[in-house]
Amino acid sequence: MAAGYLKQFSGGAIDVRSAGSEPADKINPVAVQAMAEEGIDIAAEQPTILTTDAVQASDVVITMGCGDSCPYYPGKRYEDWTLDDPAGQGIDVVRAIRNQIRQRVEQLVEELLGSIAMSNGSQPDFLEPPVRADGPIRLVDPDPVWAAQYAGEEERIRAALGARAVQVEHVGSTSVPGLAAKPVIDIVLTVIDSANEAGYLPDLEAAGYVLQFREPDWYEHRFLRDHNPDVQVHVFTAGSPEVERMLLFRDRLRARPEERELYERTKRELAARRWNYIQDYADAKSSVVEEIISRGRSDQKRER
Repeated sequence: MAAGYLKQFSGGAIDVRSAGSEPADKINPVAVQAMAEEGIDIAAEQPTILTTDAVQASDVVITMGCGDSCPYYPGKRYEDWTLDDPAGQGIDVVRAIRNQIRQRVEQLVEELLGSIAMSNGSQPDFLEPPVRADGPIRLVDPDPVWAAQYAGEEERIRAALGARAVQVEHVGSTSVPGLAAKPVIDIVLTVIDSANEAGYLPDLEAAGYVLQFREPDWYEHRFLRDHNPDVQVHVFTAGSPEVERMLLFRDRLRARPEERELYERTKRELAARRWNYIQDYADAKSSVVEEIISRGRSDQKRER
């Protein structure tokens, strides 16, 4: 299913190899049915064994629970997607697994090719204008007050939502001690269903946060802002793989001085340039962010 989505969404721009450490003798017919509902025909696909040559020739290796039985090569980007096994499951269960796979593939294609490569991609739905830079980006030296500012915002969010705030985390550069940053507190908030705005948005707005844009096609992301201090709240559904990526990146920078130094050098070099929008600067950092995340995933795999 993942290979079917990847071929479809990349428009052939990504060379896809699908294999398994213990492949079945034929494609799961329920998976074929579930993908046919999406307009993707995988009936003619043939399960194949995962070889060391295939891994060595790949840039990105996606595993689904094969553990130590999967070949490993240093320098490759590894991701292990924790998903239920569709084998022997009914169509309703397989549809749920399919939908999880679709979300992960959409994210992967966007990372590898950029959002313009997504065949069904769309721009954010802006309620407030995008934040302009119209010049270089101002970075400041790390400030211990950022941790206290985050703590105050977390308390504010939890007071507004109570148990509906499933997870609240400090992310972004201000969450990493010793790292220069734009003086903006980034927060990731997970709720049961971020698409169900009625379940959380009115209370966040009553607490003073303003919804700037929605991204329904990207994990149902909602982006809210406030000032004094400047704060950005990223709302996702609990369990979203994007939240896992954000926390992996943060924790990698916190734990590895060499990664933190690399990221800061990149930030300072890019920040000195002229940018029309803040988001343009953020997008320009994507390649080094993905490198750092990839090394973090590789280390996770070795530690298993």
